[in-house]
Amino acid sequence: MSITLNSSSEIPWWKEPSKEQWKAWIAAWLGWTLDAFDFTIFLLIMVPIAKEFDVPLTAVTVVFTITLWLRLVGATAAGWMADRMGRKTPLMISILWYSLCNFIAGFSPTFAFLFFFRALLGIGMGAEWPSGAALAMESAEMAAVIANGLSRRHCSSCAFPRKRRFKPDEWP
Repeated sequence: MSITLNSSSEIPWWKEPSKEQWKAWIAAWLGWTLDAFDFTIFLLIMVPIAKEFDVPLTAVTVVFTITLWLRLVGATAAGWMADRMGRKTPLMISILWYSLCNFIAGFSPTFAFLFFFRALLGIGMGAEWPSGAALAMESAEMAAVIANGLSRRHCSSCAFPRKRRFKPDEWP
């Protein structure tokens, strides 16, 4: 049995989402992009920061670690707020929060000042991820189905590993 599709009646993939769905996806993507940019830039400037404030590199890595740990606080707060206010407001608050904290941290006169505002920045970053993901997935029903299937496949592949694993020198 063969199935023939009429390609002239198919809608291109970029026209399927509504304007509101595109706005939600773009807002979430921009938030994730800003977060990734900050994460990468901070890694690249850790040595100059240590030299500027005359502190050991390990002290700067503590700033980095605290920022990551406080993401848990931000994620929990965003989930709590999203249940009460919807997804859009926590996303906007979190992007504004970590943008302001990052801007202020850029003008740090002391290492303690930098530490404090990078810690606050972690709360805003942590809030951005769950609220952005939830908003993007709830805005596009099919995306949620796809993501759910991907996560199940990933978890099941971890739970039931293949009998034969490829070694790095055997990769195609």
